[in-house]
Amino acid sequence: VSLDADGSVMAWVEPNGKWYDLYIAGDGGVNSEYACEDLFAGYVNAERISFGDAFHTEGALNMSWMFLGCESLLKLDLSSFDTTNVTDMSGMFSNAGRYASTWSIGDLSGWDTSSVTNRGSSGMAYIFRNCKKLKDLDVSHFNTSNMSSFVLMFSGCSSLEKIIVDEGNNVYDSRENCNAIIETATNTLVVGCSSTTIPNTVTSIGDDAFYDCSSLTSVTIPNSVTNIGSDAFNGCENLSSVSLGNGLKIIEYGAFWSCYSLTSIVIPNSVTTIDKFSFADCDLSSVVLGESVTSIGGYAFEN
Repeated sequence: VSLDADGSVMAWVEPNGKWYDLYIAGDGGVNSEYACEDLFAGYVNAERISFGDAFHTEGALNMSWMFLGCESLLKLDLSSFDTTNVTDMSGMFSNAGRYASTWSIGDLSGWDTSSVTNRGSSGMAYIFRNCKKLKDLDVSHFNTSNMSSFVLMFSGCSSLEKIIVDEGNNVYDSRENCNAIIETATNTLVVGCSSTTIPNTVTSIGDDAFYDCSSLTSVTIPNSVTNIGSDAFNGCENLSSVSLGNGLKIIEYGAFWSCYSLTSIVIPNSVTTIDKFSFADCDLSSVVLGESVTSIGGYAFEN
C-alpha cells in the first residue's frame, strides 16, 4: 500500500469477533502524505484507531475531514501527531463518535496549530461538528493567532460543557470563566456551548455562535450586546427561555430559527431591526414588539 508500490508499507487484516482489525506498518514507521484529507473518512464501524509513534505527520499540510463520519469511535489517540505545518483542519473530526457510548479524542496538548489559517483554507471550521458524545476537550493551548473565523466549530456538540482559552492567547479569550470563545479586540462571542454565561463586556453575538446547540435551554443576553448575528442560535431546539438585553439593536438573519421550544419573546424597545427568518419555525404564542422596531424582514416569525 506504499505510494511507490515498493512494499515499504504493508497492510493486513486479522479477525476480531465479527469484525476485523486492520494493521498498517512500515520499517521505521509510516510517513504521511502532505494531503491527509479524508484519510479515514467513512470508517463508520471503526471503534479505535491507534497510531502510537509510528505515523509521521511532520510533512502533512492538510488534515481536513480526516476522520469524518467515524461514527462508532470510542477513543482516538493523536498525541504523537506533528501538526507544525498543517494549515487546514476543517471538519477533521466531524460526526466522529456520534453513535458511541462515550467518545474521547485524548491529549492534544502537544499540537502546534500556529500554521492553521482561514487564508486560502477553511482553518478549523466544522472541526468538531456533531461530535455529540464529546464532553471533555482541552484545546486551551491551541494557537489561533492566524484564525479569523470559527464557523460551526463545535456545532452539534450537545454534550460539551466547558470551553477555555489559554490566558496567553492575544486574539481570543474566555473571560470570567464564561465557557465561550470571545474575540478580544471586538468583544464578539464567536463560539458558545450549553453552559455559556455571556459576560456583560460582550457587545456582539457572532454568526453561528450557538448553532445547533441542542442542549442549550436558556440564555440571557446582557445589556451590553447590540447585535445578534446570523444563525447565532439556529437549531437550538430545546431553547425555551430567551431574555434580550435593553441595549440590543439588531437581530440578524435566522438568529433564532428552528428554536422549537421557544413559545414567547419580548423584543426590547432598543431593537430597530429584525431580519428575515429571525424567529422562523419557533412555537411562538406570544410576541411583545418594542416601540423602536422599524424593519421586520420576510418570514421573521413564520411558523
